[in-house]
Amino acid sequence: MRLIIYLFGSIIFVTGMLTAIVFLNVFVGRPWIRWKPKSIWFIHETLRDRVLWEIFRKEIIREYVIIAATYAFGIPILLFWKPIYLFLVRVVGPHWTHAIIGVVVCLMGIAAHYFKRINQRAYGVVEIVIGAASGFSIAFALSADHITLPQWASLIGCSYVVARGLNNVYDAKKEISEESA
Repeated sequence: MRLIIYLFGSIIFVTGMLTAIVFLNVFVGRPWIRWKPKSIWFIHETLRDRVLWEIFRKEIIREYVIIAATYAFGIPILLFWKPIYLFLVRVVGPHWTHAIIGVVVCLMGIAAHYFKRINQRAYGVVEIVIGAASGFSIAFALSADHITLPQWASLIGCSYVVARGLNNVYDAKKEISEESA
């Protein structure tokens, strides 16, 4: 039950945050829109612009697809990491299991590097999802009678991962707008 609450909480948080970011980027972040209106009518007309809503729809669908793919890949890992670990310990022993885990972590880092070079925006969204999901996971593991420094440090690390993800999304959008200009 706790895993379901954690998953839905992180999914709702991430999708809500990215929806707000895309909305602000489309309706506020465009160079032809200046948020110094002389009347509230300007805001009303901006929100009625069909072209901006079409841009918003396309960008938000892309973000949701990336979020769904990240969770589709991550949920099986969350559910099956312990049986896989125990299987490896039984088959190859604890020392080789740790070596395999170290190699897999390095290979995932290399793959993440190339993924960022190929598509920085999608990489940033994945970073946000992983940071938020990890933060929720750590937060649900906290207990009032036993909170440790590594748990707090991990939560701070999760907020850093989310911030880096937002920065990568912003940098990718800035690079695209500079290329189109």
